[in-house]
Amino acid sequence: MKQLQPTKNRSAGFTILEMIIVFGVFGVALVVTTSYFWMSLRVQNKSVKHIVAQDNARRALTAMAGEIRSNMYSDAGSYPIEVAEGQSLIFYTNIDDDVNAERVRYFLDGTDLKRGVIEPSGQPPTYSSVNEQINTLSSYNANGVNDIFTYYDRDYDGTTSPLPSPVNKSKIRLIKINLTIDVDSNTPPDPITVTTEAQLRNLKDNL
Repeated sequence: MKQLQPTKNRSAGFTILEMIIVFGVFGVALVVTTSYFWMSLRVQNKSVKHIVAQDNARRALTAMAGEIRSNMYSDAGSYPIEVAEGQSLIFYTNIDDDVNAERVRYFLDGTDLKRGVIEPSGQPPTYSSVNEQINTLSSYNANGVNDIFTYYDRDYDGTTSPLPSPVNKSKIRLIKINLTIDVDSNTPPDPITVTTEAQLRNLKDNL
């Protein structure tokens, strides 16, 4: 009598090829899911940093406008504005309510907007750069070659063109400040520009 051979049960397991395909599909899905997760986390992280950077920039502009408005002659008798450039402004004002006028310098260092302050010393008073105290006002600035500071004369009416460069300091009566903030140019959200303006009270002559 012919003996029956046992048949192989293909449902009992996967072949090596099938296992390779399954692991391959799983691996691709894992990579896609992980990439999406990290991308979402990166965008969310940038959004938070972007909001913080905007808030810091607005606070910086408010403080800067207040200091610019109260400009004055230096203790040595120098004109209230020493340097008026697109990305640098140096002037004299009293920032700490004492009897002296400090030399204040706003300048861009990479993507950081910084402020340097020099207290006068000696008799007659001098402003030594050795004594300059520097702190960062705003980070993630993306102005590039675009001006942070623009200057206007007594005829400014809201639409008037800024004074041409090099700026005649004696004509400046109003200064506009524009900061463009962008934490990462390769991912959203888009850059945002915050702006303010300050009229020079002690040089005002258009009333």
